[in-house]
Amino acid sequence: MDRIEYDFYENPNSKSENSKSKYHIRICKRQKISTKSMAARLNKYTTLTPADIYATITALQDAISGELGAGNIVVLDGICQFEITLGTESGVVDGLENGKNVVLKSVNIRPLPEFVDMVKEALKPRVKSRG
Repeated sequence: MDRIEYDFYENPNSKSENSKSKYHIRICKRQKISTKSMAARLNKYTTLTPADIYATITALQDAISGELGAGNIVVLDGICQFEITLGTESGVVDGLENGKNVVLKSVNIRPLPEFVDMVKEALKPRVKSRG
């Protein structure tokens, strides 16, 4: 089992009165895991082929974006919740906006508490200082 290596880095604003900490922790040697890699990993736990899993992930992406585009909140049980917020192109809302100048402000993804707990459990035996 690989361990997560981390190191300490000084906060750029650590001399400010508002700074709670002088340092922050940053994970070292982190990698991006692609959708294709995740499909190959998931293949080990299912009877689906990596191509089937990749197609399912792609379809899930399309379905989530469609539901968000309709203004809905999407909950993936045990994982996360997706929702959007709206704003204006100028960033100023005066209450007189119409559909023409209302735009997507952000897509918010919030992990569900049970998923956070699963990650905490997976993290426990893996953390070690770089030094």
